[in-house]
Amino acid sequence: MQVATLIPNAENVLLSRFIFYYMNSEPVWANVFAQEKKNGLDEHFNLLGAEFFKLYEAMGASDAIQFSFTRQQEDEFHLFFSQLQDKYLTLQGREYLAVIRRLGLIAFRIAMIFNGLRILETGDFTPRQECLDVDFYATLAMIKVLIRHSGHVFTQLQEEVKVTKKANKKEQFFEGLAEKFGRQEFIKLAKELGLAERTADKYISEFCNKGIIVRTQPNNYMKKLDQ
Repeated sequence: MQVATLIPNAENVLLSRFIFYYMNSEPVWANVFAQEKKNGLDEHFNLLGAEFFKLYEAMGASDAIQFSFTRQQEDEFHLFFSQLQDKYLTLQGREYLAVIRRLGLIAFRIAMIFNGLRILETGDFTPRQECLDVDFYATLAMIKVLIRHSGHVFTQLQEEVKVTKKANKKEQFFEGLAEKFGRQEFIKLAKELGLAERTADKYISEFCNKGIIVRTQPNNYMKKLDQ
């Protein structure tokens, strides 16, 4: 991965300072002549730049805007990231905590950007503004995706620098579990990953204790929907 030249290992502090979105390249040749457009990309982005520059100037000429979450949003934000931290502390270890905490800051900034962009529609420069619910939940939805992509990069960095510790099969085991499953299914998955039966039982008990999965009845389990 190209990122490895900039961030040599998973313990590097730069890892938590980036938003990652991993995309697999497809070996498909794109026909660049398929659509004829009057305007090229340069002109398209120049027009967008001019539009947002007007917003930039207007915000610079107005009083500073204090942005905040509502009380309910603050509570939901705290619960969301508490659960996210517990989950990835279990799956990835303490080295990954900085990524979770930095994503908390990034989430607030994304919500703040959404609020700023809405001024284009509303023209509202009120000095104190609260986040709209639609922007708040859109932000959390984005974080749910971004955390998985950051986890992928984190794992690849560990492998590339050949960190002298066991491969993280715990996360592979968790990700391989269906939304609803029984003991027979998770034991089969464990064998496919080369895990001992007692190790699989240990992981399931740990996931239950952390609230990542719930036991619906003896030997039957379900992943939490918000995970």
